[in-house]
Amino acid sequence: VRDTKQRQILTKYRLSDHSLPIQKSWLPMEQRLCGHCMTGEVETEVHFLLHCEKYNTYFERCASLLPGFPYLGELEEMPVLLGQEQTAALAAKYITECQ
Repeated sequence: VRDTKQRQILTKYRLSDHSLPIQKSWLPMEQRLCGHCMTGEVETEVHFLLHCEKYNTYFERCASLLPGFPYLGELEEMPVLLGQEQTAALAAKYITECQ
């Protein structure tokens, strides 16, 4: 990933060094909810990258660029969205746009 800002943001998500509510350990788990959608889900990395209604358009655009991506399961999608192998530049751009 050539863009410094995108590389730093991607690295923070890969290391769980971000500002999502899941990292607020002083709050009970049931209070670490997503503030962007009405699902009532705890805002984890998985929710942020795969399920949050606010970022659906980014997710759909990212998925359309990767053949076969929409057919993967959640466990296979996460490494792709966190920049595994050749998807690092696309993943960094996706996460940066969502953030």
